[in-house]
Amino acid sequence: MTSQWSTPVPYAVGPTGTLRLGEATVGAAGVAVVALPGALVTVDPAAPHRLPAITVIDPAEAIPVIADLLGSAAAAHCVHPAASSGFVEIAPTPPLAWIVRLGVLNWLRGNAPWRYDDGVHRLESLVLALRCHDLLDEPEQ
Repeated sequence: MTSQWSTPVPYAVGPTGTLRLGEATVGAAGVAVVALPGALVTVDPAAPHRLPAITVIDPAEAIPVIADLLGSAAAAHCVHPAASSGFVEIAPTPPLAWIVRLGVLNWLRGNAPWRYDDGVHRLESLVLALRCHDLLDEPEQ
């Protein structure tokens, strides 16, 4: 698969031990957060082409999901980062794009500058939630 996201990506270990993969996401219009087991994905809805920031809170719980989204090398890095910051190789998969799209849809639900049809939103959200079911921490409403 040809990825829209470049590799390697930056990582940083925070003062509390959390690991952030990707650059910090600060969206001009706010951000959307998608909860995954042991991790949070922060999406900039104004720049869905950018790699979202993934904050790993519980590496043991997040490893399978990180492997599904970014490949096994990135998942292994979650357990044993080489340093407090640096770069890690990733192998983005289609489910990562689905998670980004789900984040954008979640943001649109409350922040769309135009009326977003409820039926279309529910249908799109349902399709993405079904695709991402095994990756999500809680079922998306």
